[in-house]
Amino acid sequence: TEEIIAKIKRLQKFADGLNLDLCGWILDEADAYRQIPVSPDHRKFAVIFVRDAKGGVKFFVMIGHSFGLISAVYNYNRRSAMLDEILQKIFEVASNFYYDDKFGIETMETINSADEAVIFLHTILGCDWVDRKHYVGQEPTVLGITYNLVAMHLEIKESRKKDLLSTLRAIWQANR
Repeated sequence: TEEIIAKIKRLQKFADGLNLDLCGWILDEADAYRQIPVSPDHRKFAVIFVRDAKGGVKFFVMIGHSFGLISAVYNYNRRSAMLDEILQKIFEVASNFYYDDKFGIETMETINSADEAVIFLHTILGCDWVDRKHYVGQEPTVLGITYNLVAMHLEIKESRKKDLLSTLRAIWQANR
């Protein structure tokens, strides 16, 4: 949130009093951890086991990173960081990421070319995304927070607000 607000303030600063219509773009990758394959030579190291209901063990070869593995998170974030760096340095897109969620704030004049660059980069690199979670507009919602770029204020989604209040109540009741 702090990075997005800092970018908005920077855009406002350079607008120098001009009317600044801002928009946001969002792209959420599909099954992100499954998109990073394991080399065929390394599959012998990618065996997992699961206990069945009878206490037995079943073995499986993971062809993508398992979400539960700590190394999978780090490996995946390397890819997200690389995509973000390419978007910023080569395509000059004001981008951010949080794991598989990619997002950015642009002016009305640059939002379409920024979104096209994001789609282009993900397409040529074979990074699949969830089309229904792809968004371009003036009220992008990132991690439960809507950035109302017309009114210039933040709005917490009701579902996120309930989750936060529930957590705060649990902390209060546990007295820690």
